[in-house]
Amino acid sequence: VQLQDLLTRPLAAARITEGSRYASRIGAGAYYQFRMLNVPGCLARTHLPDTTTLRLNVDLTDPIDRYLPDDSSWRGCGGHYVVRLGEVCAAEPGQDGRLPTLKATVNAFTRLWLGVQPATGLAFTDGLAGPEELLKVLDRTLRLPQPDPDWGF
Repeated sequence: VQLQDLLTRPLAAARITEGSRYASRIGAGAYYQFRMLNVPGCLARTHLPDTTTLRLNVDLTDPIDRYLPDDSSWRGCGGHYVVRLGEVCAAEPGQDGRLPTLKATVNAFTRLWLGVQPATGLAFTDGLAGPEELLKVLDRTLRLPQPDPDWGF
């Protein structure tokens, strides 16, 4: 998390000082951009050893959908999933009314899955929301190391 993520108007100083001798500037670069393209496929290959199984609904929104042509065979990975996290993980299309629901963008869910931030952090800084108890359980279940882009995966 960067402080800039929490600022209401991160570019205000740059606009005010533009063209001056003491102009303020913010620069950022992203060398990698990760996102899930197939939620069931990603979770089928995920294993969380020594973890109690957690089942939940995940309602994903995928912002790419609005940019795809109408005749595209792939529509992103937004939708409703019943997710199981544990020794064996899975995601199946659908909903189970008995389970708690996590709402997330595919971007935020990818960050959660990769271990970029815990669920409680993503609920504060990103497009992820759910009951507080579910977020805390996700924090305990997904105890993942920080991703390192130099991993050869």
